[in-house]
Order: sequence, then C-alpha cells, then structure tokens
Amino acid sequence: MNFARNILITGGAGFIGSHVVRLFVNKYPEYHIINLDKLTYAGNLANLKDVEDQPNYTFVKADICDFDKMLELFKQYHIDGVIHLAAESHVDRSIRDPFAFAHTNVIGTLSLLQAARLTWEYLPECYEGKRFYHISTDEVYGALEFDGTFFTEETKYQPHSPYSASKAGSDHFVRAFHDTYGMPTIVTNCSNNYGPYQFPEKLIPLFINNIRQGKPLPVYGKGENVRNWLYVVDHARAIDLIFHNGKTTDTYNIGIESSMWNGLLGVELDVFYMKTTRSLESQSANFPPSLGSYYPTYINYGSHDNRGFELVLSHNNQIRDFTYRVRGNLSWARNKVLKMTEDANVPDYKRATGGPMGRYWGFVADGLFQSEEEIAHSAVFGPTLPGDIKLKDINGDGKITWDQDMVPIGRSNTPEMMFGLNLGAEWKGFDFNMLLQGAALFDVNLCGLYSSGIRDDTFYTRPFYADGNTPYYLVEGAWRPDHTDAKYPRLGIDSRSNGGKFSSWWVVDGSYVRLKSIQLGYTIPKKWSKKAGFERIRAYVAGGNLFTLSNLEHMDPEMPSVNQGYYPQQRTYEFGLNVTF
Repeated sequence: MNFARNILITGGAGFIGSHVVRLFVNKYPEYHIINLDKLTYAGNLANLKDVEDQPNYTFVKADICDFDKMLELFKQYHIDGVIHLAAESHVDRSIRDPFAFAHTNVIGTLSLLQAARLTWEYLPECYEGKRFYHISTDEVYGALEFDGTFFTEETKYQPHSPYSASKAGSDHFVRAFHDTYGMPTIVTNCSNNYGPYQFPEKLIPLFINNIRQGKPLPVYGKGENVRNWLYVVDHARAIDLIFHNGKTTDTYNIGIESSMWNGLLGVELDVFYMKTTRSLESQSANFPPSLGSYYPTYINYGSHDNRGFELVLSHNNQIRDFTYRVRGNLSWARNKVLKMTEDANVPDYKRATGGPMGRYWGFVADGLFQSEEEIAHSAVFGPTLPGDIKLKDINGDGKITWDQDMVPIGRSNTPEMMFGLNLGAEWKGFDFNMLLQGAALFDVNLCGLYSSGIRDDTFYTRPFYADGNTPYYLVEGAWRPDHTDAKYPRLGIDSRSNGGKFSSWWVVDGSYVRLKSIQLGYTIPKKWSKKAGFERIRAYVAGGNLFTLSNLEHMDPEMPSVNQGYYPQQRTYEFGLNVTF
C-alpha cells in the first residue's frame, strides 16, 4: 500500500506518545505511522488497543540507541518524518541512575539523528519534505521563581537534575544537526503533562493514589516549587499542528491553562514570539543581467518573525436543572520579513523587507476611465477603453509599469485575527449548542494574482471565462455609457492587457462573522424510551451556515483568493432522530 507519508513516532507506547500515535493514525489514514518503542516500564501497548489493527499502523519493538537498527528502519519504511518522544523522564530515577538517562536521552537521540541524516542526505531530494521533530521539556530551563513569571523561548538553559541535563544535551544535538547539516528540525519544550494512561509514579496519579490509600504526599524543599500543567490531549494536538505547520526555527514553547472558582472562569493564554532564519528563497531576477547566471538559484538566506497571542475564556455553571457553558476564543498573529534577497535598485516603496508576508502586490486603482480624452491624458499600462480601471502612476513617470508601479495593495488572505464563540446548555431533556466563528484583518483578492504566482482572469474581468457563467449582479452593475457611476468595470469577453485585473479595485476586506452551526435537541425521558424498548431517543433540529455578516457580497468569505469556480459552503437544515437500542 502506498502512503502519502511514513512517519516514525518514537516512544509511541508511552503516556504522551500513545496519544500522539492515536491522533495521527485516526486523523491521517493516508499516513503510515510506525510506532517505535522499547516497551520499558513506562511503555504499554494496551494504551493503543483501539488502533492496533488499523491498516496504516505498524509497531516495532526496538531501542533507539541501537544505531544499526534505526538505520535499517529508516530505509525499510522510507521514513520522511520523525516525532521523537522516546525518553527516560522521571527525575527520581535519574538521580538513582544518571547513566541510563544520558544513554537513552542523549545517545538515543543522536542515533536517530545520524540515521535520519545518512538516509535523507543520499536521496535525490535530500532534506526536501523531511522533518525531525524533537519533543523536550521545560525543565531544561531550570526552576521557576515564585513570582508569577514564565519560561519563554529566550530563557537560558539551567538544568538542575540528571534528567533535565540529559534532555538539554539532546536539544543541543538536534539544533547542531540543523546548523551543521541543514537538517529540518524542530524542538518543543512542554510543561508537565497529565491525563489518561499516565504512569502511576508521576505526580498527579501518585498524589491521587496516596490520598486514596491514606499515604503521605511527598513534597520537595519548602513546598514553593511551581509546576505548570498541560492536558496530554491538548499537547498531542499541538504536536500535530507544529509537525505540519511549524517552521524550522529555534523553539516553540507549549503553555498552560487555568480554571478557577470551580469552573466559573477558565483562562488559557499563550503569548509567543518566533523567529525563523535561513529560510530557502529564490534569487532569480534579483540581480542585473551583467552579473551572469553563475550563482545558486536558491539559497538559505531569508528570515522572518511571528508574534501574537491566543486567548480562551470559558464559563461553566449550573443553576438547579439548568446547565450552561460559554467558551470564547480570540487569536492574533502577525509576521514580518526581516531579511530577504532583493534587487538593490528597487525603490523603498516596493521592498518586501520590513513588511508582512503574503501581501498582495499590484497596481493602485484610481476609479474608472470615463472618456477617450481622459485616457489620452493619463498613464496607462496597455490598450485601454472607457469603462476600464484607471491605474495610479506611483513614480510619476507618465506610464504604468511592473517595475515601478506595482506596490502592496492588500493584506494577506491569511487572517491575522480569528475568533469564535461556543454556547451550550441543557435543561430537563433539552440541549442546545451554537457556534459563531469569524476572522478579521485580512483581504480577499477577487481576481488577478494567484498565490502560486500565476496571473489570470476570473469571471469578474472576463465574462464566461473558462466556460463559466457570469452572475447577473455583475452584468447589472457594470460600466456602460449610460451607467458611468458603476460598481464594476465595463464587460467584454476579450482578454485585456490594460492591467486592471491586477489592481486594488478587486481587493476586498475579508472580515466576517458566521453562524457556523446551531442545534436544538430533546431527549425523551428514559422511563418512556425504556417502555418502548429503546435505551435512548433524541430528536433534534439543526442548521449550518445560517447567516454571515461580511463585506464580500455574493461570495463566501472562507473561499480561497482569485478562485475560478469555487463552490461556496451551503446553508443547511437538518431534522433528525437518534435512537439507541
């Protein structure tokens, strides 16, 4: 069976690893997930009983310190991605036997890195499409002060136990392989995890068991040690997100959440800053012809940063028979190009350095031409007629050109801000759920330049283009001699070269709020359903995409930019009956 990817997950029978394996096996049936575990005291295949028969899952019992075996596995399964979780991880055990921790955590990680390097470097594509993701711990940073401060990606390493020292050593080896060999690596340093399948010697299950058995609770030092906790399922989701979307950068820290007053207020806040360096970029067309063509086409030169936050507020309460919950989330992220290869002769207003990534570039629209006389006294890009889009001459040289007049005309189509509101309630058999979602601080380009760099028409600029249809509102709102105050330029089925389709005329604020889903249900009392021979009977009515507030008239705000034939999300109505026997 051919798979889209072959991902090796080490320590996959352990506490965190089993959650990651389960998530990847179920979420990505097109991936082959190879679970590598030595099955020491902390590994338990019973954790993965529900996925062991899946066709995209393979278990291999082996030791990561066995370099020859690791090299064999990389070649046998054509591994193109590694999620490395296998580690000795208990502080008390590291104090008793530091050699075991140094051997597994340092030598084992080095064994995997070298096996990956010797396999990937000799492939035709080398490191392209490969990724080595190393999961570490925030204990490498040392101890938190008892003052409410937190670790950041800039915190210096200060390990204080053999365990944290061994993990710090493995982190350094991972970064060294990136800097020395160019291997695409990622390191994350998470806080303490808790949740299902945790080994009983860990703090939370240990305290719970000791409390149940009336045993003393071990507390080290003065009892002022600070611990941050992360639910293991949330950590697994974060690993999924970073493995697929993370850049080969320094470090990602994974944070915490807090619940207060018995669930009346829950707060999750992550603030981040990430800097990516040595990103691969093309040098084509960035040098004058006199330089010749004997220079690398692509180089690891660019750098950019990302900053932002994610805030989640939740409220859960029960008033007699009425239970309700509110959960709102808000995230904001902004990036900036710090360095990239650019022609030294490019004017400052055309430079990408210092601006956000993914901006739309094009000509600035300055209304519609109303007459031949106006055209004759204006700068134009190509053959132009009344009703065409008028373009602004940025540098004032009396003509419109790609080199001098194409400037940033819009924000990226990736939202800087995303938000949502989830409401739920139950009362005497009735249940209600509603999800509002939205996004802001992004633009949608209705035609012109695709993200791939291809310039093309859509039905806006060329009616019936690509055998498509032309909407009535476009025909009705187009410029005509008797309709000069028009919303759209003149229509015409010919391919135009006046540059209007690459202008800001077609860039629209994409902000929106959408009622994504709403559902009202009623569950018949059990005494009635039991009499009818059923375990549970529930009737419900639901709807999806029932209304949307957006600046994009007639269009789906979740559509890709410059689309041709995108099928919008439909408004749906559902009526259903759930019966459990």
